[in-house]
Amino acid sequence: MSGPDGGRLTNHNARRAAYWDVLRPAIGRPDLRMHDLRRTFATILFDAGASAPDVRATLGHSSLQAIERYSRAREGVALRPGAVLDQAPVASAKASGRGARGSPAVEMVQ
Repeated sequence: MSGPDGGRLTNHNARRAAYWDVLRPAIGRPDLRMHDLRRTFATILFDAGASAPDVRATLGHSSLQAIERYSRAREGVALRPGAVLDQAPVASAKASGRGARGSPAVEMVQ
């Protein structure tokens, strides 16, 4: 990706091109940093199903360890839907006394 004049895209070029000093107060986030947007982008890539090597290459990190912080930020996101799904079959199986496909219900121990 190149900067506005064809050169290397840097934080300085990006801030200047986006009118960063005007934009941040206008959206009520005077504390927002360009790096915050980079982290958000990495999280969005992971949430969309991108692999760790693809996110690493996109962000230009030299190692997979450098992107661990982004994948750790998603751990809770992955657990919440799983907890909901874990509870749904148990509730319906207990109510009918039968499990999936008519088999006896198996109570899950948590």
